[in-house]
Amino acid sequence: MVGLDVDVAVDTADGLAGTTVDYLYRITNSAGGGEDTFNITAVSSNGWQIELYDATGTTLLATDTNGDGTWESLTGSAIDADSNGEPDTGDSPKLKGGPDYEFLDYVFRITIPPGATVGTTDTLTVTGETFKQATDSTIPGSPLAPVTDTADSVTTVVAPNAPPLFTVLKFVQVDDGNANASDDFYVPGAEILYRVIITNSGTGSPDEDSFVFTDDLPDEVTLFVGDYVGGGGGPVDFSNGIVSSSLNYSFGGLSDTNDSIVFKDSGGSPIIPNAVANGGYDDAVRSFEITADGTFAPSSGSPPNPSIEIEYRVRLK
Repeated sequence: MVGLDVDVAVDTADGLAGTTVDYLYRITNSAGGGEDTFNITAVSSNGWQIELYDATGTTLLATDTNGDGTWESLTGSAIDADSNGEPDTGDSPKLKGGPDYEFLDYVFRITIPPGATVGTTDTLTVTGETFKQATDSTIPGSPLAPVTDTADSVTTVVAPNAPPLFTVLKFVQVDDGNANASDDFYVPGAEILYRVIITNSGTGSPDEDSFVFTDDLPDEVTLFVGDYVGGGGGPVDFSNGIVSSSLNYSFGGLSDTNDSIVFKDSGGSPIIPNAVANGGYDDAVRSFEITADGTFAPSSGSPPNPSIEIEYRVRLK
């Protein structure tokens, strides 16, 4: 009895020009019984370089630099039991057929050329071939021949993701109840409003849940950690702009370790602020960090752009 199956775990992938893409293939002895060894070949439809690795993707076994189906080189880790220049599954031991249906996994690594055009697709065809021979049961009187099986995987060249482009503006104003800056006096004891506007004018976004805003407070000020927002909203007012950033901010209380804001001391260690003493100002807080959930939305290419506004109060010492 002779037979094999060649399968690929995931048969499509995207990649950038000048990078590599890995595909995990499995070669199984699908015969109803007996043992066999299987030769392994691969062809790239565009002639891209193919490398054959072990199942972990760390040990190189063979290389075909032009993807034409002929391995130019085999490493010392490769097995070539029949000495035909093709790596195989080995004969010590051979893979058992049914009922065990033993298999081996391999990683095929495709190299996308640096100049590959976006939208180009390449088909990697991996073929397994039995050492044993059998007749074709569908053709009476057919000669003995090896049995083969193939599986394809398709790589598509994609363009690099556009990066985000952040602009940070910080406005400082004495909190004296009016918007007239001409009568602002920055004297000890004065309450100051910080208003930070962060805008993404780039057509790309950062990774999901990766946006972090940090403010290291000057030595001359103390952060207000009371309920600046009102209604239990906490010391920081976080809001989206005219065009939403799609970020989400949460505040569950000064001692909540699972919300969006963390307060830190002068050494950078998280602390729980004291909002009771000193009128809600806590000098032990020397910085805070906001990690907003979600993905900062990209610009459409024209203003207004997605933005957030963060507002909080400090007091001059």
